[in-house]
Amino acid sequence: MSADYAATLANVCARATDEVDIHKVTEMRYGSICYLGVGAINKFDDICKAMVAEEKTRVGIITGSSSYRSNGVWAVVEPTLRKYNIQFVLYSGATPNPTDTEADQAVAAFRALNPNWILAIGGGSPIDLGKAVAILLCYPEHNAQDLMTFKFTPNHALTLNTINTTHGTGTEVDRFSVVSVTALHTKPCLAYDFSYPKYSIDDPRICASLSRFQTACVTVDALAHVTEGSTTSCAGPLSIALGQQVGRLISKYLPRVLADGHNLEARYHLLYASALAGMSFDSGMLHYTHAMEHVLSGMKPEIYHGFGLGMIMPAVFHACWPAKGVVLASILGHIIPGLTGAPAEADHMYVELEKWLVSVGIDKKLDGFGFREEDFPEYLRLLRTTVPLPTLLSLAPVEATDEVVHQIYTRSLHFHSIQN
Repeated sequence: MSADYAATLANVCARATDEVDIHKVTEMRYGSICYLGVGAINKFDDICKAMVAEEKTRVGIITGSSSYRSNGVWAVVEPTLRKYNIQFVLYSGATPNPTDTEADQAVAAFRALNPNWILAIGGGSPIDLGKAVAILLCYPEHNAQDLMTFKFTPNHALTLNTINTTHGTGTEVDRFSVVSVTALHTKPCLAYDFSYPKYSIDDPRICASLSRFQTACVTVDALAHVTEGSTTSCAGPLSIALGQQVGRLISKYLPRVLADGHNLEARYHLLYASALAGMSFDSGMLHYTHAMEHVLSGMKPEIYHGFGLGMIMPAVFHACWPAKGVVLASILGHIIPGLTGAPAEADHMYVELEKWLVSVGIDKKLDGFGFREEDFPEYLRLLRTTVPLPTLLSLAPVEATDEVVHQIYTRSLHFHSIQN
């Protein structure tokens, strides 16, 4: 195959995905059934019908404070629940970087109803919280801190269904749940096979209410998922192939959404990219970026997860470039044209990626949130002792020595290649 024809074929393959009918609701099946497309919210009727058929007529609902109303989701959910005589209790206390306190509050709010399924409405925070609460309701003798510090090992949970309202975490199609433990200033992660949602909804019209800042943060999260999921020691062809598609979609459609938040075609493709990214790291797992960011936002919960990832991402990729430059180039090359993965490109990649991140709104480094180099030993201690962060570090493509970790945090402390 000639180089010219290979380039032409790659362009045709890209167009084949880009030209799908975004108004046709389709199913993605990967651990769960996810409905994708404009109007997918109307599939909630089918979900309720399926729950009633299983004699599950009491639901605990987890959301954030207000977006579930402003984005139009509640206008569909509430009448549908009443149509099927499904009793419900609403907990609307989920916050960014949800905590064990919130999980315990939700469990307490639901106890009188004794729900037999959970509905999470929102982005990663309500859905991750929903996964934890779905477990805790089956184990009344334990609280959320017990769960998140692995003081017991659950083996089942209530059925969880989700209505996803962002395009970053992929949690609507994966098994992961991240809930901070307030007293310990840690941000552990669960991963149980019974935590896949049964049904999920990805409707780009819902995401149109995201602010420019939220849009950037969640999309950077998706980029981190695939760059890590494609470069761990257990990455395989599936996680890498998904990562390459996600890099292309983000490069093409994030600028369009930032220019026009109501561009439903662009929102559709970013939702699809986010789901693919969730599948990628569900297979390939994660390493430095997420492990090191969990320490940061565990200590300072006001940091948006995606923003925290963006602050340290260039330094992580720089450290990993000697081992995984070709794979990273196949993903980041859509954002930074011309990358081949050659060792000499590491500095160029760092500079250009930092510029791109600032262009989409990730415009601070660690010093902008008060982090200091003299505190790095404490960050390292948390990395080594917070389950499952040591496991993530063990999967990194470059050995996670204290020196490498310190170097990544140091590089991420200030802007080096550009001025803020």
